[in-house]
Amino acid sequence: MVLRARIRAVLAAALLSLAAGAAFAQPEPVKWSASFEPADARAGESARILVEATMDPGWHIYSLDVKGGPIATSVKIGEGESLKAQGAVVAPKAKRKYDEGFEIEVGIYEKRAVFALPVTVAPGLSGSRTATVEIGFQACDANGCLPPDERTLTVAFEVSPGEVRENRTAALTVVPDQPPQGPDEPKGAPQAGTAGAAPSQAADEFAQQVQSAKKSGLWAFILLSFVGGLLALLTPCVFPMIPITVSFFSKKKEGVRKTNYGGALAYCFGIIATFSALGLIVTAALGPTGIQDLATNPYVNFAVFAVFVALALSLFGLFEIGVPTAVLNKLGSGSRAVGFVGPLLMGLTFSLTSFTCTVPIVGVLLVGAAAGGDFMFPLFGMIAFSAAFSLPFFFLALFPDFLTRLPRSGAWMSQVKVFMGFVELIAAVKFLSNMDLVWGLGWLTQPVFLAVWSTLAAIAGLQLLGLLKLGNQTGDEPIGWLRRGFGFASVGAATYFLAAMQGAPLGELAAFLPPDPYPGKASAASGPVAWRHDYASALAEAKAAGKPLFINFTGVT
Repeated sequence: MVLRARIRAVLAAALLSLAAGAAFAQPEPVKWSASFEPADARAGESARILVEATMDPGWHIYSLDVKGGPIATSVKIGEGESLKAQGAVVAPKAKRKYDEGFEIEVGIYEKRAVFALPVTVAPGLSGSRTATVEIGFQACDANGCLPPDERTLTVAFEVSPGEVRENRTAALTVVPDQPPQGPDEPKGAPQAGTAGAAPSQAADEFAQQVQSAKKSGLWAFILLSFVGGLLALLTPCVFPMIPITVSFFSKKKEGVRKTNYGGALAYCFGIIATFSALGLIVTAALGPTGIQDLATNPYVNFAVFAVFVALALSLFGLFEIGVPTAVLNKLGSGSRAVGFVGPLLMGLTFSLTSFTCTVPIVGVLLVGAAAGGDFMFPLFGMIAFSAAFSLPFFFLALFPDFLTRLPRSGAWMSQVKVFMGFVELIAAVKFLSNMDLVWGLGWLTQPVFLAVWSTLAAIAGLQLLGLLKLGNQTGDEPIGWLRRGFGFASVGAATYFLAAMQGAPLGELAAFLPPDPYPGKASAASGPVAWRHDYASALAEAKAAGKPLFINFTGVT
């Protein structure tokens, strides 16, 4: 009996050893590596650790923001004295999918992904150093998931000698270049990430949120549409309408103490009705892409340019915006409706001029909501969007009533209107540039565009500072600290635009300017390029010649 027991123990130990050996022999579906950059980082300067995950075919890991299902990927600096974290992990854009196993929408990474961990090199360090990175993740394939796993990587780096450079202390939050995902994707292809997504990438993410909200029901979609309306207030078409709103309602209420709640409500109703009707009509008549086509139409952009110029001239005092006499006569001079027609028409004008800027959000809402032929979602979605969009302008419409009660409001209000008239002209140039780019006229190249902006900003600033008198300005008005501040800021902006013409960085402003070189001039300088404008014929020609096909996706607006 003892012998049998010993034999069974030996066999069990042998089987356990074989099982363990087989387990350790299996390849890991996810492999991790880490590196440090820049190589010349000094003590006290910013740097980052690049952490790369390589997944076997068919396997994936999850994004950093996954909740309530699989284990999210996490990357953090280990405890030590060499490097300190300088912000959140910067991750590339994850692929969104509905996970049937967990029954939620998740973000996943397949094949390869590179994360960046912003860090600061500790002061007083020198020579060769090491740091550790702690990684948590869960690997899954189509059949199931492995248990949550962890890795600790060691990163070696060299601390360069020298004093701290001031331009090297800001956190490195740029999404790192991503490795090729397949044979057709080049190394370093642009990736959207958690830090600094481009407008088109943000639209893609918003489209995913629209589909998710639609699955959750009508109220979730209405809430998302309302949030989209608040985000649309950040678009450049909105700001020029602020002085027009204040100017219009201040004229309507001169000498009247009662707050014009009715006019403010009519103004907002005009915005809501126009957005809802225009969005639905365009979608029904022109199809899902009709809104985008309308926004890039050169005639539409020229019309918006003309409206902004007219609004600027009104602010300069050349004429007043009011309800046409024929309309007043038709309604009756004593009718209460007269007080609502003007604000209503102003709301309509505002909606039309801002529609081209809100297309990335409006288009996604309408196209995503109308999928499947259900117009209940786009109708209520547009109402919620435009209600949020009009909300601040309700209070702006009431604002002049309070301004008129302030002492000496007339003098400085006149200065504000003139200044904002130049803001209207600056905005108008953008829409003229859109028309110019679509037709390829070459009028507003980037240097010309910046020169026009610089001139308008300089005139606006000089008149605020009292160095330039326009129209009926006497120059006797006192210049307060606020007016002086805006004046110097405008002159500074004009100077910056001039510096940008000489190569100064434009940053986010570059998105509003025409490309440099102007489209069409680059190819002329480097030699003729025989472009084909029909995809099918170009593909057939490429196949016949046995050559690859180069597709230019560059947009002009």
